[in-house]
Amino acid sequence: MKVYLAQLTSRMGLAMFAVAGAILLLTPSAGFAQAAGSSTGNPAPTKAGTPASKPAPTRAGTPPVRPAATQGVAPTGNPVPIQGGTPPVRPVPTQAVPAASCPIPTDVDPATGRPALTYAASATERPAPTGMVKLPTAPAVFPQGALQIATHPPIKFVPFAMLDPQTRLPIAPDAIIRLPNGKQGTAKAYYDQLNQYEQWLNEHGQTVRQPEQHAVIEFETMPVDTQLMQRQINASPKPTSIPVQANLLQTHSFKTLSSPVILHIDPSGLSELHLKPLVEPAELSAMTAKVNASCLSGTVVNHFVVNPPALAAIATLLPNHGNLKVDCTLINKSQNWNWDIGDPAKFNAYVNGTIALNGQACRPPNLANYFAGNQSKFALTAEAHAGGYIYHIGGDVLRLTGSAGGDASNNTVNASFGAFVLGQSVYSVNQTANTYWGLDNTISKSVDFSASTIVPLGPINLALTIGAQGTAGVDFSLDLYATHLVGTVSPFVNTSVFAQAGVNAIVVEAGVGVNMVLENANLNLSESAGIGWFYGYYVASDLYADANLNMLGGNVYAYVKYSYPCTDWRKDFWCTTQDNANLYSWNGLQYNSVLFNDQSGMYLNW
Repeated sequence: MKVYLAQLTSRMGLAMFAVAGAILLLTPSAGFAQAAGSSTGNPAPTKAGTPASKPAPTRAGTPPVRPAATQGVAPTGNPVPIQGGTPPVRPVPTQAVPAASCPIPTDVDPATGRPALTYAASATERPAPTGMVKLPTAPAVFPQGALQIATHPPIKFVPFAMLDPQTRLPIAPDAIIRLPNGKQGTAKAYYDQLNQYEQWLNEHGQTVRQPEQHAVIEFETMPVDTQLMQRQINASPKPTSIPVQANLLQTHSFKTLSSPVILHIDPSGLSELHLKPLVEPAELSAMTAKVNASCLSGTVVNHFVVNPPALAAIATLLPNHGNLKVDCTLINKSQNWNWDIGDPAKFNAYVNGTIALNGQACRPPNLANYFAGNQSKFALTAEAHAGGYIYHIGGDVLRLTGSAGGDASNNTVNASFGAFVLGQSVYSVNQTANTYWGLDNTISKSVDFSASTIVPLGPINLALTIGAQGTAGVDFSLDLYATHLVGTVSPFVNTSVFAQAGVNAIVVEAGVGVNMVLENANLNLSESAGIGWFYGYYVASDLYADANLNMLGGNVYAYVKYSYPCTDWRKDFWCTTQDNANLYSWNGLQYNSVLFNDQSGMYLNW
């Protein structure tokens, strides 16, 4: 014990000296700590020949943690008298732990006492897709009667005369005619097809012959059922004002959570968790000071210390007098989401899924011997789907299934995770481990599926191939202790519609125009459950999801273009009329919001 002398000067200017004893607290890991309550703000003297320790460094990119608010301390810095004869609690030091006293191991994970773990992949940057999943083009049936014709009163049919394109004189039926689109055929075949289409148009009050030399008309359209779309939107999740959890995957990644962190608790986190302090302010300050000066390292999730070695160490550091015979505390919660927009017979996109957690927290007979007789167990489950249909062809572009469990009775964890793209398994893991296990990984695949069908455009049958191309995959992370589980999943599907068309006719050329998103879906999902400590023992749980969606926005049209002899002889011989058929046009559904953030702590009277 080392004694220092402090000089006190009275208001009358009379100097007197007294010897005041100050006991410097010595802990096995912290060494000599700075004396609290110093009015000068200078550090306490160190041992002879030992330089004062520098403040502990903060983590890269993280501002220093502000000291916890000192409760039970008067503005002068002197302790406030507490009723009942309880000794006053010193304020929390501005820097509780000297860096030299809290070395951070580089080759051993302090949370498990085992060699530092390796990581399957980093999920902070999404790599380019590896490989493609492409389905064969499947035959489809175009919706019968879906195209509506812009019909007008019939007009008289006037056939085109069989003329030579060069001389504009009659031409032999077997003479070859070359069209501007590069096609060629006999004069008879060309004019027979042209007159057939002209007669069909005349019956519906239309004609190939247009005032413009190169005309474009919208003759047929497939209306979008906007009432159906609105009903589907009304049944879908609504945007919320819940704040987004930024960098969720990085914050909850296995790489982050398995890294050693020196504990520095702050009671202000209680209000963030909507928890009331369980002890008086003086005791709260004492607990803060003791933990922050202990050099304990551990895993912190949403303020809660969750890794078993740290929980056992806290039980030794802060002996408690909870109920030894308390029953197990049960937890069970789930959340789901569902968007299902459009008509699978035409164009449809969907995103749905569910995440759930359950378990029981059972007090071990001796918290310091954490796993002896501990019957606690927890489980997480998740399933997600994202996909769509084009003329009934399609389905799940991405499907994810996952589960994780922890059992304290045998100190084991288990995990199962599978990813399927267009129905094909592209990734799976099944793992059982002792004590602790985790994984970060990213799966990304190019995708391609399509349908072939016949679109009737008047008397012409258009051969249409239409489908979706893009990428699909998932970033995910698992961090599993026997009494605390964290799973984070970020699925993504980004697909656009493509199409090509052709026609087997001399008189026309055909094509298709597309500018449409089938589905852009990017979600962030997180769930955690288990035992945690934050000024008391809790069952800590969290279900979170946010989504950024763009579904079915854009347009698709098919067209046929006719080359015919101009009626105005002052023009070039060839005129063209392009008839468009609008197959789809809608602004789409957009959503960018947090769906839910069900975060809670259930107090355990331990």
